[in-house]
Amino acid sequence: MGIIAIIIGGLIGYLLSRTVIAENWWYKLCYALFTPLLFTILVVLLVMIELCDAYQTGIYCAPFIFGCIAYSIMIFIKMKIEKSGED
Repeated sequence: MGIIAIIIGGLIGYLLSRTVIAENWWYKLCYALFTPLLFTILVVLLVMIELCDAYQTGIYCAPFIFGCIAYSIMIFIKMKIEKSGED
């Protein structure tokens, strides 16, 4: 299941990086790190509330975390930074 999550995360990161262009490094960092981190924390907390067991939460959330890592790597590699005309 982890391999499938890595492929899906990389595919989503690739498709997003082709369509979205960041204005500067700060926006690229937000797309690459803060968004998956926010979703990972949200998913882990929701699964923890549902199961009330840290070990099972880790088992169920590990593929999602692997997918978020693949997403972040793909965004860092592929996303372009384009300066706006205003300096």
